[in-house]
Amino acid sequence: MEQITENQRLLLILLGRALFDAPLSLPEEIDWNGVLKEARQQAVLPLAYHAAKDCFTGEKAQVLEDRINEIVVNNMLMDFEHVELHQTMEAAGIPYVVMKGSASASYYPQPMLRMMGDVDFLVHKDDAERAGEALKALGFRETAERDNPIHQAYIRQTDHESEWELHWRPNGIPNTPAGEKIRAMLADSIETARLRETENGFYRVPDDFHHGLMILIHTALHLIHSGVGLRHLCDWTVFAAHFSADEFRVLFEEKLRSVGLWDFARALTAVSVRYLGCPDPGWIGDRDPALTEALLMDILSGGNFGKKDSQRLNQAKLLVNRTEGTVQRGVGLRNLVSAMNVKARRSLPAAAEHPILLPAGWILAGTRHLGRIARGKRPSIHLGNMVEGAAERSELYRSLRIFEEE
Repeated sequence: MEQITENQRLLLILLGRALFDAPLSLPEEIDWNGVLKEARQQAVLPLAYHAAKDCFTGEKAQVLEDRINEIVVNNMLMDFEHVELHQTMEAAGIPYVVMKGSASASYYPQPMLRMMGDVDFLVHKDDAERAGEALKALGFRETAERDNPIHQAYIRQTDHESEWELHWRPNGIPNTPAGEKIRAMLADSIETARLRETENGFYRVPDDFHHGLMILIHTALHLIHSGVGLRHLCDWTVFAAHFSADEFRVLFEEKLRSVGLWDFARALTAVSVRYLGCPDPGWIGDRDPALTEALLMDILSGGNFGKKDSQRLNQAKLLVNRTEGTVQRGVGLRNLVSAMNVKARRSLPAAAEHPILLPAGWILAGTRHLGRIARGKRPSIHLGNMVEGAAERSELYRSLRIFEEE
C-alpha cells in the first residue's frame, strides 16, 4: 500500500485546523509548493490557505491571497446564481431543490471557503421540460449531451460561463433492490426541502436526512468511477459532525443499514476522526485502522474527480457493473463488455434496437475514443495499470460493502 506523503500529512493537519480548530503544529521546513499543489488537486485550497495564511509573507502571500479572493468571488457568483434559480423556479411555479455543492457548503464553518463548481438542482420529472424552457429564457442552452437518463446540463455565457445541471433523478443510485429503497427514501426530497438564507437571498436545499443520503451516494458514485478527493471527504465530515451521536443514529442508522451505506458512512467518518481532527461522534464503532488508511489513500491518490490519476476511469470499466452501478468481485471482463456496449449504443443508436449492430458500434466507439486520446481529451489506456488498479480498488470497495444490504 502507498504511504501518506509528508505534504499530504501537512494538508490534513491544515484541514483539521480549518474545519475543527484542531491544533496546528507544523515543522520548520515545509515544501509549501507541494502542499498547495496537493490542496489544488484535492479542491481544498481555500481551506488550506485559511489555516496557514500566517505562514506566508511578501509576494508569495499576495499571489495566494489573490487566488483565494478569485475563488471566493466565484463562490459568491455561484450563490447569486442559486438565488436566481430560486427566483426563476418560483416564478414558473416549479418545485425544486438544490443538491450537493451549495447545500454542502452550508455545513462548513465558513461556507465561502468550500470550492464551488456548478449549480445542481432537482425537479420532478414531469416538470423537467418546463424547467428547461425557464432556463433557456435566462439565456442558457442545452449542452450536446441530450440522452442522459437522469439530467440535462445547460450553459450560459455572460461575463463568465455558467453551467446548471437540471436533474429529474439524483445520480449515483444503483439499479438494485437497495437502489429501489434509496429512490423511495429520496422521493420526497423536494417536498421536504428547507429555505437557506445567505447574504444574497434564498434558495431551497434538502433537509438533513435527504442531504446526507444524497452526498453519500454521490461520494460512492465518484469513488468507484473517477475518484473523490478531500473536498468530498470534508463535505461528509462537517455534515456528520453537525449531529450528536443519538441524533445521527435515529436519523440514519436503520435506513443506511437497509441500503448498504452504514459501513461506508462509518468508514468515511473514521477517516475524518483519525486524520482530520474530527471529534469522535460515538457511532462509528471499532473501524479497522488498515481499512481507514486504505480508504484515505484511495481518496488521496485519485484527487478531486480523478484529477490526480487519469487511469481511474479506465479501471472503472473493469470495476463497475454498468447495468447495476455497483462493484462486483471477479466479473471484470463482463463489466468491460457492458461498458463498451453502452458506448456502442450511444455511438450507434440503432444498435439499441438491433443488437446485431453492436460490433459496428464497438468499432465506431473505439475509433472515437482513440481520436479523443490522440487529442488529449481522454487518458491513454495502460492495460497493466488498468487490471492491477481495478483489482486493488475492488478489494477495498468490497470491504466497505457499498450498497450491500444487511
